[in-house]
Amino acid sequence: MPDGGTLTTLRDAATYIIRLPKREHDAPEWRAAIEALMLVAEHGGDTMLPRVGIMRALYPDEQRCAGTNVHFGYIVRRAGAFWLTAKGATMAQEADADMVRMNFFGFGFQYYLAGRYAVAAQLLPVAANLLHHAIEMLLKGELTHLDEKQRRSMGHDLTKLWPAYKKKIAAEDTLASFDPVIETLNKFEEIRYPDEMGSTGMHCTFALGKATPIETNVQNSERSEPVYQLFLGDIDALVKAILDKCGLRPIAYYPNSQNTHASTYLRYENQDISL
Repeated sequence: MPDGGTLTTLRDAATYIIRLPKREHDAPEWRAAIEALMLVAEHGGDTMLPRVGIMRALYPDEQRCAGTNVHFGYIVRRAGAFWLTAKGATMAQEADADMVRMNFFGFGFQYYLAGRYAVAAQLLPVAANLLHHAIEMLLKGELTHLDEKQRRSMGHDLTKLWPAYKKKIAAEDTLASFDPVIETLNKFEEIRYPDEMGSTGMHCTFALGKATPIETNVQNSERSEPVYQLFLGDIDALVKAILDKCGLRPIAYYPNSQNTHASTYLRYENQDISL
């Protein structure tokens, strides 16, 4: 806690929030923390969710200023993590497994939002690379029980991360339907850099809905150059499945749900996820 105190139980957290001044209590960060706390208290689940929400509220990642030129940043040091505000103040945060997990999920959700915007803006193939990063971060968030060396050994390869994730949450069968989505998205890693495109060519297509066997087979059979396909609806469903299996809700990792740009592109043609 900023004042040196501690919150040990969910009841401690609830009591602290109740005593907040109304102005703080109504802030988006605290509303997100309250929702996460109520969700776990009423339905059970991972207590990391309210912990993350409360830490985000206690240590906002954005300095609210009257002007439009807002400066903020994130510093990671050996001793821990520190938020640096526009005024130059630093606030220590505990550098433990939960914080690492939180950052993986937080970065993953940011990549996901950026990727959805890039799809709307028709940024081919960069949108797929952003969404590839999103899935990579979300999967690694649930693999923080592995040490850094083990995670690094899988690199950016979703076809290695995905089986490890399914094994970790014991959901190999229920998530098997997403195996083709992982394979299709992972292929974009081949064109993360443009070096080979000049010699091999590329046929890249994006679609807002979900893939059908007819669409996939016809496009693959008629092209001589490598085919890269992105079906945004499949990615949305995959992200929802990952978050659901981990007992997580997007609002815990993007507490500034009042940001109109973020909410616009999260909702754009999205049948699965909302803030």
